[in-house]
Amino acid sequence: MMKTAMPLKKMMTWFISRQIRDENSDAYGMFPAWIDFETKAPSFGYSEITGYALSLNSFLGCILEPETSRRLQVTYSAEIAYRWIRDHFNKYGYFKTRIPLGDMSSHLLKTSNLHYLFDSGMILNGLVNYTQFSGSEEVRETAFRVADYIMKEHFQGGENIIPVKSQEVGAYSPDPLKWSVQKTAYLGKVAIGFSYLHFLAGGGRYLPFLESLVSLLKANVNDKGIFRSYNEPGRLHFHPFLYAVEAAFSLGEIFKDAELTDLLVTNLDFIFGLQKRNGELPSLIWDNQPVFAFRSDIHFQAVRMAAAVDHRTNSNRFTGRIERVLEFVLENYTMENETEAAVWYGIDAEPLESVVQRKREHLNVWATMFAIQANFLHENVQAVKYLNSHPTFIV
Repeated sequence: MMKTAMPLKKMMTWFISRQIRDENSDAYGMFPAWIDFETKAPSFGYSEITGYALSLNSFLGCILEPETSRRLQVTYSAEIAYRWIRDHFNKYGYFKTRIPLGDMSSHLLKTSNLHYLFDSGMILNGLVNYTQFSGSEEVRETAFRVADYIMKEHFQGGENIIPVKSQEVGAYSPDPLKWSVQKTAYLGKVAIGFSYLHFLAGGGRYLPFLESLVSLLKANVNDKGIFRSYNEPGRLHFHPFLYAVEAAFSLGEIFKDAELTDLLVTNLDFIFGLQKRNGELPSLIWDNQPVFAFRSDIHFQAVRMAAAVDHRTNSNRFTGRIERVLEFVLENYTMENETEAAVWYGIDAEPLESVVQRKREHLNVWATMFAIQANFLHENVQAVKYLNSHPTFIV
């Protein structure tokens, strides 16, 4: 079967070029979340996305040929992303969610000082992966300091994990129905970085928190073994659902945990079992029915895991379904010119009291990062082999 070829080189050029390179900005080295169609500019740097970028650049640095121009580019990009993370953490002792670059909505401004466990965990994953790529003792020590902060801020022992805290008590009360403030399976992805540091440090320094996160991942399934992303029955958001799938992939391999490996395949079968004939995947389950409001990140998250599982099991279980996803996104949601390419975000659909759909007019940085890794894993045997043997490198 011919593999669908997305404009991978152009996507890498676009991704690297989005990094904030204004040395007079507090956001120098950060990555934005998106680029607005109209203004063609970002409105803020995003700390979580900078963590993803550090992971992706480290992954690419490990698989690209040495001394090539592209490898030199990702190496430098990783270095200045790391510097922002290090300097920002040294200055504040935590990570601001966003650093304004232009006009930001009042909601985004209000929530920029919230401390999200998941966001900090993705920065930690970036540090862990950059530690492996760079071999730097300084980076490793920064990772340990960030891990210690996360445990102190978000873990109070046993099952008492705190998904989000406010910098100022009472300053903001997040909607309790949003998936990003609930204590469900997606938080298992935070355990990936902690698993690496657990083996590196030895002893029980991170073991209680790590065990709690893995237990949370395993416990947050329904009676069919499908990961929960909401505490309310009949609702599921496939973006955090796939974070849980990614956690099962990495942690299942790291700890040789058959239960997590089984959950990985069960949940991939579930989402691909809902795929439309045109290749589209759902973004939600609402009242036990799939909702097809296109989101590019969901599609590439699913492709990454499916490609990795096919390689790990030496099978073509998902190959045809992967091809249909890539063909659908390439035809309908990929923007391309002579030198660059990126993917359009799509539609936000958050099931609160009802499903509200909002079309987002921007090119999305994290979705394009997911697309880059997905295409490497689908097209490049060495890349997928590397991820399966180094499973912390999932972006």
